[in-house]
Amino acid sequence: VGYSYFHQKLLDWIVDRMNNQPDEGPMNNIAELLRQADYPHKAVISIGATRYTEFGQHHFLQPGDTSIVAVYNARKYHHTDIVTMAEQENFSEDISYLVQTVV
Repeated sequence: VGYSYFHQKLLDWIVDRMNNQPDEGPMNNIAELLRQADYPHKAVISIGATRYTEFGQHHFLQPGDTSIVAVYNARKYHHTDIVTMAEQENFSEDISYLVQTVV
């Protein structure tokens, strides 16, 4: 399965969700939470397994699955480089990454 949002499309989607996401189901009204926090200057953005797509409504991580998040300079690395590093679980020193196994 490929990513449906990547690079600028992902960043644009995050900004849109931060400004317009309703408080329903697994979602929170992020704009209201930011207001309550007095609009912090920095934020930590994390990924999750919510059901935003048809695929996500029917497919879930299972025990033994591995998830990998990598933050890298796209001017230096192509996403295929990152895929190769992820497959080998061997990342360059200038890449931040998190590897987790579902238990």
